Amino acid sequence: MKCNICNKEKKVYSITLIESDGSKKEINICAECAEEEGIFIKQNKNPTYIKNIVCPKCGYTLKRYIKTNKVGCEDCYTIFKSIIIEDILKKNPDYIYPGPVPPDTKGLVKQIKKKQLKKLLDKAIENENYEEAARLRDLLSDDK
Repeated sequence: MKCNICNKEKKVYSITLIESDGSKKEINICAECAEEEGIFIKQNKNPTYIKNIVCPKCGYTLKRYIKTNKVGCEDCYTIFKSIIIEDILKKNPDYIYPGPVPPDTKGLVKQIKKKQLKKLLDKAIENENYEEAARLRDLLSDDK
């Protein structure tokens, strides 16, 4: 199949680009052209296509965050929110951060904590540890 960008016969990925105005565009793109266009193909069971996003405050890119696992400024946490949450949950599925958080990130931390508590609850039920499951259930209901 041909890449719509370089017109060469290569292995291509069929993707749907969603423009800023909401319009959709179907394209076939090879890995080299995808990288040049700032589209990252995350290989797993189902490939995920991520448009390169740039923080308007510091200019830090999503590509750079993915490579370094660091952000450039406090606004990056909002800009790269979904990727950061995914990374945190993959790397530390059972960890619950107990400390204080900056006011502008409390929603993000609460969302992560809720997902982690649900996983721990499922694990406690699976292991038939009903006392722990009840405690976690109560924590989840207090968080709402």
